[in-house]
Amino acid sequence: MTDAFPHLPAVPDFVAIQRELQGHLDQLRHWSGQATPAQIAALSAIEDFIDRAGHRQGGWGRLRLIAMRGRGTFFLETPRLRGRRKKVSDAKDTLRSLEELGVKNRRHASRDMNIAKITQDVFDRYLLEEPYPTERGLKRFATLKGDHAHGYYLIPDHLKEEITGEFGRLWDACPFPRPRNFDCLKADWPARVYLNGPWFGDFLDYIKKAVEQIQRHPDALFYIVAPSRPSLNFLLEAHGRNGITVEMRSLGRPQWKHTRTGRPHPSPMPAVAIILRRGSATVPAAANMDLWNGNADTIVERLMVNPDKATEVWRALGERLVSSMSILFFSGHGIENPR
Repeated sequence: MTDAFPHLPAVPDFVAIQRELQGHLDQLRHWSGQATPAQIAALSAIEDFIDRAGHRQGGWGRLRLIAMRGRGTFFLETPRLRGRRKKVSDAKDTLRSLEELGVKNRRHASRDMNIAKITQDVFDRYLLEEPYPTERGLKRFATLKGDHAHGYYLIPDHLKEEITGEFGRLWDACPFPRPRNFDCLKADWPARVYLNGPWFGDFLDYIKKAVEQIQRHPDALFYIVAPSRPSLNFLLEAHGRNGITVEMRSLGRPQWKHTRTGRPHPSPMPAVAIILRRGSATVPAAANMDLWNGNADTIVERLMVNPDKATEVWRALGERLVSSMSILFFSGHGIENPR
């Protein structure tokens, strides 16, 4: 097959390139029930273009997304073999495989179909609002609140009132409706933030951004809504009940060993340690709690999780102060006990 894009110009004539790409996309819009040789050639040429455009900058990103969407739409609408390659014995099978449809890389075809599943309205708005469009940026744009097919992101009124009542007015990092050309991942955040980002796709990017931005402020508070599990929520809700405290620590990705071979897991999941405390074990070591980095109010709040323990601490503190320092007042002067 002749390469449809043998020499991409050093200074691209995007009008000519778009015209050539559009010609291939037009081939895919006429469906007769069976992919024609011309359509298969167009699919292959578009894949070559997508691959080359992915290594370039400037105006290539826009054309690349248009090419991916057109190719993905054709795959979604075309009956084909799914989940396996065609076997030699499948002589009577008239459905074409992705390979027979001109696909060189099955992963690229899957990505194209994911782009094609984004609604046309969202796709057009992204290209209109984003001066430097990318595949990743489009997916993030499509998963922002209100733009995804499911769209259940807006906080319930009662929960919003509770948050505002406790923490005051917070800046919404992912507002709805989203202001034109706004992307919180590219903006500086204020000191008091409410973050309810999309829980799938690039949610970790939002968490990293929060950790980065809170370090810009000497005094800050970020309220982050994150996905959880029933077991984890149950433990967190036990915090403060009957003197129980709950402490969480990241374990990173422990390489758990196989029960038979003893070999470490090649790709372990992230894990967290949850420490329940009560009674004498309630207040952990200051190094673990970072206790003394807080102000007096913070220390009091941590101690008041267990009032009985706070009373013991207060009594012990008083005894230590009395034993280490005796203050005698003579004519307004303090005399230290020479112990």
